[in-house]
Amino acid sequence: MRENIFNFNEKVFYLDLSIHLSKRNVMKKLLLIAFLFQASFVFSQATGEATILKTYKVHGYIDGVRLDSIDAGYAIFGTRMEWEFFDYGQNKKVKDRLIKDKKGVPLIFPNYDYYIFKINFFHYNGWDVVPDSVINLLKKRK
Repeated sequence: MRENIFNFNEKVFYLDLSIHLSKRNVMKKLLLIAFLFQASFVFSQATGEATILKTYKVHGYIDGVRLDSIDAGYAIFGTRMEWEFFDYGQNKKVKDRLIKDKKGVPLIFPNYDYYIFKINFFHYNGWDVVPDSVINLLKKRK
């Protein structure tokens, strides 16, 4: 009779262990689904609201201020992921340095003639590229 109880307890032990493992697997799957959902949401935010420029004759804005009216002599520009940023020493986060349109939607420059397009865009917005600079340095036109 003791063997039956031992076997019974052993089966309960294995049953309990399998339930524990199945709860653990369910939790792993839920965490994976939550992570994938979050990642897809962030990706949709990053690429969902943007304006791909078709012409360089568009006024760019930084924090609601038009590029040609910024009170600075020099600035640098560059690319973070697919976004274009403009830094004139404003000490803000990268997302606050993104070049945007009037509505506050970030601008994306087209891939063809990329650098020439940027030079023309900044010239239209009152800035000239400093020749022979190692970084993408701009000087404001007066």
